[in-house]
Amino acid sequence: MTVGSGDGRRSARLVAVLTGLSAALVAMLAISTNLATGAIPGPLQRWTNDPAWTWGTTAVLLVVVVVVAVLLVCAPASAEKAEDLTLRLPTVRDVNPLVLGIKPAVAADADGLPPYVSRDGDDDLEWALAEGGIVLLHGQAAAGKSRSAYEALLRCRPDHRLLVPPRPEALPRLGTILPADEGVVIWLDDLEQYLVPLGLDEGVLAELTPDGRRDVVIVATIRDEELARLQRAHLQGSAPAEVRAAGRLIAQIDARRRVAVGRYLSTTERGAITDPDADPRVAAALVSSFGFAEYLAAGPGMMSRWSTGDSPLFEVGQAVISVAIDCRRAGCRDPLPVSMFDRLHRQYVSPAWRERPDLPPVDSALAWACEPVLGASSCLLPRTGPAYLVSDYLLDRAAMGEGPLAGRPVPDEVWQAVLEASDSRQAVKVAFAASASDRRDVEEEALRQAAGSDDPMFQGLYAAFLHGRGRDDEAVDRYRQALASSITCPDIIRMNYVSLLLDRDEEAEAEQVLRAFAERDATAAEALGRLLVRRDATEEGERWLRAATTEGIVTAMAELGATLAVHGDRCEAELWLRRAAEKDDLGALVNLGILLADHGDDTGAEAMFRRAVELGDYKPLPNLVNLMIERGAAHEAEELIRPAVDDGNAAAMSCYGALLLMRGADDGLEWLRRAADQGDPTAAGNLGLRLVEQGRPAEAVPLLERSVGADIAQFRAVLGAVLADRGEVERAQPHLRAAAEGGSDDAAANLGLMLAGRGEDEEAERWLRIAAEANNIRGLAALGAFLALRGDTSEAAVFLHRAAVAGSATAAANLGGLLIVAGEFDEAEIWCRRSAEAGDPHGERNLATLAEARRRAPDP
Repeated sequence: MTVGSGDGRRSARLVAVLTGLSAALVAMLAISTNLATGAIPGPLQRWTNDPAWTWGTTAVLLVVVVVVAVLLVCAPASAEKAEDLTLRLPTVRDVNPLVLGIKPAVAADADGLPPYVSRDGDDDLEWALAEGGIVLLHGQAAAGKSRSAYEALLRCRPDHRLLVPPRPEALPRLGTILPADEGVVIWLDDLEQYLVPLGLDEGVLAELTPDGRRDVVIVATIRDEELARLQRAHLQGSAPAEVRAAGRLIAQIDARRRVAVGRYLSTTERGAITDPDADPRVAAALVSSFGFAEYLAAGPGMMSRWSTGDSPLFEVGQAVISVAIDCRRAGCRDPLPVSMFDRLHRQYVSPAWRERPDLPPVDSALAWACEPVLGASSCLLPRTGPAYLVSDYLLDRAAMGEGPLAGRPVPDEVWQAVLEASDSRQAVKVAFAASASDRRDVEEEALRQAAGSDDPMFQGLYAAFLHGRGRDDEAVDRYRQALASSITCPDIIRMNYVSLLLDRDEEAEAEQVLRAFAERDATAAEALGRLLVRRDATEEGERWLRAATTEGIVTAMAELGATLAVHGDRCEAELWLRRAAEKDDLGALVNLGILLADHGDDTGAEAMFRRAVELGDYKPLPNLVNLMIERGAAHEAEELIRPAVDDGNAAAMSCYGALLLMRGADDGLEWLRRAADQGDPTAAGNLGLRLVEQGRPAEAVPLLERSVGADIAQFRAVLGAVLADRGEVERAQPHLRAAAEGGSDDAAANLGLMLAGRGEDEEAERWLRIAAEANNIRGLAALGAFLALRGDTSEAAVFLHRAAVAGSATAAANLGGLLIVAGEFDEAEIWCRRSAEAGDPHGERNLATLAEARRRAPDP
């Protein structure tokens, strides 16, 4: 079922070439010995008379023909017609199911496989097979995953050609040679074996099963333990980048395409068995306390053989099975040679038996472990070599804490033995297993060993490990070695290096690396576009982002939309953000929500924020809650975020505390404090504002300083004002400036006053006018006073009047003072009295000044 290295056509070409070679040699020898006719042309007589010419010409001819023969025989399969590939593959109906990993059933009166029992996931399985693309069956070992997949293929695609790739590295090449509309099934049993560097990744999957192509189906199986490991890696930043990438591919498989196969039959599945007594194996499995398929595959019997016994053969047999399991746990998926069992088995023999002279040899124990249990599966599976694999079922049971190895870590001797027997590619698998087992020492040793091959992929994997451990200088050296290798460095390694360079703020080298392959790699094009936009090279950055969008990179669409929004191109920005939001890109959902809210579409904005929250991004919760409050749905907002509050999410607790305070609940402050203690900057800011309102500025300042990360202008404006009131002008100014630039008119007014006090009149006037244009009372009053001091009394009176009308007692007093100077005593009295009645001391003093002015004024 794998692609062969030759076929009849190549054999025919080889025969033709060899025939021609033979004929040429015979002719040359005939000429050289004058066996041909005497009528040899003059120009050729030199060949017959001069041996050097004769044999030299013959040698040249021989070399030419041999080279042609080699080229013809070794021509790559990709040069042949694509349809030849499918003709060499068997159809689904012609394949022996046991070859696909389907386990033989326990012996009984009936032969062959027992009748298939319909499973609950069959409908989804058939739908996926009809649609094309990938379908993933998952469950415990011996749950019936492979049998379910095979039976569904027999029902839906019996005449499709079946391909089992011989190794992971074969998958990337299939996209270029699979014919269109020929109907091919790619069978990937134990999918995790193919999710390795240079194996199946998101790009290869998209190439094999592009949108709209239904003639190619990838049928994959995976054990639940492996699936859970990859799903955890996708969510954990500490896992190796390649394992996270495998987890990301799994996460992108649609939920309906992930078909669970349960260990036990459901009620529906049991009800589908119309005649359980038709096959005694089925009848026995139905009443067993074990899983249905598990019983049929002799799983309990294998566990018993591994776990229970009292004889010399059992002791050594149990030991060799345990060796095989621990080597698998240590990342060795290849069949183990006898020498590995010889080396390791003794430490697994119980101490009471270990030194007994009557222990059988390892060969006898291996033969015992390979005997079928109840005529079905065996604990060890023999392979050529000789070599042996352990049953997945026993591996699963050991992982679940059952059997002789329950609770025991893989011994150091096993890690070491496996590493010593590993080439570079196998060492990487050991490293991944060590990472999953939290053996960082073994992981590093394995990756260092792999990197010794000078292969840039393995150099890059080791560099990524070093980066993850904070050893960035060593990582940079390894990445540079990978890029300098004579072997082409994989783009994923280049991208990992770029990420490290960006973490170190070494943007110039990152840009250089990206430019080397951005033309051919959409991910690099997107990264280069982001980098250029951040450096304000927006025009070129947009070009690279657009190039990435043509390859369907969703994050590039989101970044392009955000960039266009910043530069005021709302229509196109919304177009790209919507495209990315349709793919549930979190950044696009949030940015589109902000864009819609800024343009008055609160309903659309709320929908975007809601979707982001549903997908687990709680950062837009404040935006969502604010919109709901504005439409009078504060109670609904509380109910919406309460589940996240109960889960301990800090952003949710922050919003919840603010909602409680808004309706006067005393425990609102406590929720804000909890969220602030967990590092939520918005909660810290809101708590700081409340403390300022309560007259507790000293307690508020540390909280407001922690709120800077929230990038909310109001928090920095209040922080700057509090610091300014305390006389800490140097600390206050950057906060006031940031808040003013962020749109806070209060901060603009305070910044203007501060700058005016320091004699920086030009900038002070600019910020005061900004505050005044926003009708900020403090800004209006301050600008009026500033202009009055400068002698611009007419314009000053305008701003002071606006501020006084708005309720500023200080502005009313200053306006009264200007009117006194202008001799408009009656109007001056109105404003001075209003200021004095508000408790402003300047109003009281101006009333006294007014009385003196009137006394001195000549009678009309």
